[in-house]
Amino acid sequence: MGSSSYVTHEAKRRRFVFQLRIPNDVRSHYGGRTLIRQSLGNIPREVAEAKGRALAAAYHAEFAKLRATVAGNQEGRVVRLPINEETAARLAATWQYNEVTQLAATLDAMRKAPADEWAKLTSATQAALANARDQLRRDDRGDFQKALDHLSHEHGFKLLGPSSVLGGIARFWNGARVDLLTRMLEVIDGSLSINALMPPEEDQLPLVKLWGTAAKVLPTHWAEGKKALNLPVNPKTRDKYTLLAGDCDNILAGRPVEDLTVADLEALMSYWRSRGNVASTIIGKLDQLHQLLRQLGTNPRIDACFDAVRPARVGKLKTKRLPFTREQVHALITAIRTDKSLSQDDLMLSYLLFLTGGRLEEVCQLTASDLMPTADGWQVRVAEGRHTGTAARLKNSASARRLTIPIGVLPDLDAWLQERFDAGVNLFPALTPNAYGQLSNAVGKRLNRVVRKVLGPDRRLVLLSSRPTVNRVMRRAGVDPRVRFRQLGHADVGVHDRCYDAAEHFDDDDLLPASRVIASWLAGCLDDEAAPGVETQVAGYDADLAELHPGMRNVGDQAVELEHATVEHDYSLATLPPVPIQSSGESGFPEHAGRSADDDIDRMVINGEVDETGCQTGHWLRPIMNPAAAERRARDFQ
Repeated sequence: MGSSSYVTHEAKRRRFVFQLRIPNDVRSHYGGRTLIRQSLGNIPREVAEAKGRALAAAYHAEFAKLRATVAGNQEGRVVRLPINEETAARLAATWQYNEVTQLAATLDAMRKAPADEWAKLTSATQAALANARDQLRRDDRGDFQKALDHLSHEHGFKLLGPSSVLGGIARFWNGARVDLLTRMLEVIDGSLSINALMPPEEDQLPLVKLWGTAAKVLPTHWAEGKKALNLPVNPKTRDKYTLLAGDCDNILAGRPVEDLTVADLEALMSYWRSRGNVASTIIGKLDQLHQLLRQLGTNPRIDACFDAVRPARVGKLKTKRLPFTREQVHALITAIRTDKSLSQDDLMLSYLLFLTGGRLEEVCQLTASDLMPTADGWQVRVAEGRHTGTAARLKNSASARRLTIPIGVLPDLDAWLQERFDAGVNLFPALTPNAYGQLSNAVGKRLNRVVRKVLGPDRRLVLLSSRPTVNRVMRRAGVDPRVRFRQLGHADVGVHDRCYDAAEHFDDDDLLPASRVIASWLAGCLDDEAAPGVETQVAGYDADLAELHPGMRNVGDQAVELEHATVEHDYSLATLPPVPIQSSGESGFPEHAGRSADDDIDRMVINGEVDETGCQTGHWLRPIMNPAAAERRARDFQ
């Protein structure tokens, strides 16, 4: 179904649903909601699509009307200014700017005028000066009130405060007028430059119409600066800045950001609290707004305002994602398999997350061109789209890597990958990008609902707990830390690694041992009778494994020993003596005396070390199936 209909089908409830994202600039009119969602009922698909298009057209027209209303209010809104000494000085400077500008135009027109015209101009200015001195002496507010009415009407502002204070502003203005007219006579007489009379723009009333920068244009300036440096503009960041700038613009109400005060920031924080933002969110928004303002240049006064209102950062215990236990993985995959509202693609996606340890978006944007069958399994390429001709986008440069998915672990996944590879399409063609081009948004929410349903409301357990789970599996199996970093797409941490032995040079062959460890562990998780704790294959003592297998004992730096004869499960663990890990020809699997490469496919290495010949050695753990499990596995492969 085309996305232009804005209609999706909920198989579980057997109904069509209309969904439309609310644009950022009008969300405040919908209570901050981001999505309009409306059930269309169990009706034919064609009817649902027609209704969806009609609803979308109506909402888009409503959005346009709201934007026009907001624009009109922005143009016609009145800026309220407090009556104080600063406002008095700015009011006088604004009036002076207008008077000097008018005098400059008059002088330009009189450059070639006869002397009597200059004499008339001097006489008129002297008369105005005499009147100004008389009003100053008598404390007359008549001309001040006329000037105030003219400026407030022209620039759209209103003075707020007791009328008693207004008398002080009038006296200040009368004095400033006498001083200005006196100096204007010097300009007409030719003894002073008119430039000496022009006040700086920032001394005028704080109005965007007169000077400064409107808050709403800050995101545009930020994006233009990025493009000027040939840097990408993150659409999520741009939208976030747009919302922040819109909130700030509403508080300033026609004043430039250069006039931002402590009172403005306190009002902004109060507004965010009314929207349900907690303290940490408000601090983050203040930091982001401050960062936006810094692009205008250093302003110590504004920096001091942010320092005055920013709450002290309170130490917060950050909760990290918990890895899944073996039982939780089994329960989660079983739930996804049996949930009729989920598709086969959802199940395959969960398999790939556990087998690769990849990020959700990385897996969702894979295409058939990213797959390559090899002797070891499926080679999976995770790469930036600009390098491969696709739309893929990675989190960072270290995320680009090649991984291996061993064949034979999950037969249904093997068949699904072969089907997608032969078709030459995206692995998940049903996924559609959101407003930011991300494919994983909807499926992530869908699968996380299953996680919460099966494993409870623990916020530390989410779909992407698959990544710390895979890391734990590799760590317990003794996988080299550099290989673990590369498998998960993490950057190097040391100068030597970054400069001389960069993880970007690690290929799928380097990561193959990790891929086999992960695949063997996942196969054990998905077998109903498999021994608990199969993933905890570590060198030395491990408390989790010891609790599950009393036959294990701590042997210091020696290999783990298990009395596996007492284990009656699909997979029991047997230790073999240390053997060289070498390639056995095209298969790429390790050799061991007396056994073929095929026999060693399921072994996993622990206690890996390098001997005097430069060959890595280690202890192998080999899953041994009981007859019932072997028979069931044979049926699965047929």
